[in-house]
Amino acid sequence: MRLSGLSGVVRETPVNQAFVLVIVQNVVLPRNQTHIAPVEQLHVVTRLTMKTLLLLLVALAIPALAHAQDEAAERAAGCGDKNIQFEVKTDKKSHPKGQVEPGQALVYVFNDISGISPGYPSSRVGLDGTWVGANYKKSYFYFSVAPGTHNLCADKKLVTTFTAEPGQVYYFKIQFHHSGAIGLDEISPAEGELQIGELAFSTFTQKPSKSSKP
Repeated sequence: MRLSGLSGVVRETPVNQAFVLVIVQNVVLPRNQTHIAPVEQLHVVTRLTMKTLLLLLVALAIPALAHAQDEAAERAAGCGDKNIQFEVKTDKKSHPKGQVEPGQALVYVFNDISGISPGYPSSRVGLDGTWVGANYKKSYFYFSVAPGTHNLCADKKLVTTFTAEPGQVYYFKIQFHHSGAIGLDEISPAEGELQIGELAFSTFTQKPSKSSKP
């Protein structure tokens, strides 16, 4: 005969039954209730076992669900896949300017922070849930965007929203605030032109993902 609720898992052999009775009598039941019939004791263990398994599954699922929600929130804010990294090269002697493509807008992102904290070898920049490039230390790059409202993201969960219009140029700067916090701020065209002349130009390539390595 199989135990109810554990069909195919536990069989009521003399050894198993004796083991279950020991558990019931010494752990599950108070000392003054150890006279309960063996069949009833087995039902108690079955119910407790299924309840314990259910609670365990819920406990394991909660962190995974929270992690998925965090990733979804970062994507909605403009950031890309956390597993994507870039190999970044900078050229201090090169200060190119972008050209606005017909029907598009142009975006510059400047990184005015000389040091990158451990674990962040590059400062990635995302747009609408996809990484579009990266800076390293004091550097910049630019890219084209379609007209409309966009979510811009940089590492350290720096985010902002802007509305691009055709033919326009937008300048954003990763910098320290007076409070010591790091921000992703839109700056004026005049300041943007100064940043182009002062910072190194970044070029980047996406690193192979770990799953694609032999």
